[in-house]
Amino acid sequence: MPRRLRVSATYQETLWGESSGLVFMNAGMLRGYMERNYVKENFVLAVSGNISEAKAIQLGNRYFSPFMGGEEAIFEPARFVNSGYVKILNKDFAQSCLAVSFRGLPTFDERYRQIDFLSTILGNSSSSRLEQKLRHERHLVYSVWSSLDGGVDTGCLSIGTRIKEENLQQALDLIFVELKRLAEEDITGEELTRARNITLSSYLFYVERVHSRATAMAEELLLNKKIKSIEEDIAAIKAVTKSDIREMAHYVFSDQPKINIITKNPIEIKVSL
Repeated sequence: MPRRLRVSATYQETLWGESSGLVFMNAGMLRGYMERNYVKENFVLAVSGNISEAKAIQLGNRYFSPFMGGEEAIFEPARFVNSGYVKILNKDFAQSCLAVSFRGLPTFDERYRQIDFLSTILGNSSSSRLEQKLRHERHLVYSVWSSLDGGVDTGCLSIGTRIKEENLQQALDLIFVELKRLAEEDITGEELTRARNITLSSYLFYVERVHSRATAMAEELLLNKKIKSIEEDIAAIKAVTKSDIREMAHYVFSDQPKINIITKNPIEIKVSL
């Protein structure tokens, strides 16, 4: 993990125009996208619930057999850039928003449960480290959270807060203190148990819904070419250890932070990690 990163920036960017990178869609672009991608080579029909296999096949053939053929969608692999930045957008809002992002994992990576635990311990529950430190102990933020985004070949872990402008630097400093602790010290047994219970209960409530189960199976088959059983997923959740989380923290936070801030006035932010 890098011992120290120094970034100092005052950055303003307009919401509209060339610098924003916005692309406006039109009807022709949308039709072209559908013709290229809405084809049977990119299609999976998943069925769950109180229905027989024969009935599902019958209905599938009736309603989806006319799907036109085409080419399977293939995307260029994501290119990861291990560099940090600070971007500040000035807008006249009552609250400031801070987002700090690091590299994560693809959704179907075998280690995804480990980064899920890490996010939960960091900021994805009312008892998380950032919630306790920034909100309850220091009263610096209105809210704070950690979230995961995963694609087929890449992902990210992001930390976000809503905060008063004058508290931005102090909150950012404390966030980095907690990130360093996670990468250098083992979590407690209580934290591990709590994260496991939160993850397990969330997963079980999710797969209990027939629609959610069908969606999960379709995504796995379409994007990962296989389907894990519920028993396999539960076993993966129960298998996560303290050392797994520490190693994952070291992997994630050895990336240099990508920091985005929306706040009212031009400010200077210093980053030390």
